[in-house]
Amino acid sequence: MTDLQEVTVEWALERLRQLRSEYADGEAQAMQLDRRRAQVHEAMLRVAGAIQVLEELIASSGVFDPARRGTE
Repeated sequence: MTDLQEVTVEWALERLRQLRSEYADGEAQAMQLDRRRAQVHEAMLRVAGAIQVLEELIASSGVFDPARRGTE
């Protein structure tokens, strides 16, 4: 192997190592984002449930005016 070929192979191996590291970092970040998205989704479901309960409670009291929904 010539010196030029050796340098090229060494460069390619180093670049391959860097890219694998970047890929692993990206996978870890994607997993963190997926976990956070799931947490936000669960929180939104809880809030939606609470909204529904309060709307039903207010509606059953006769005070709730559906025409004013979202303006209270």
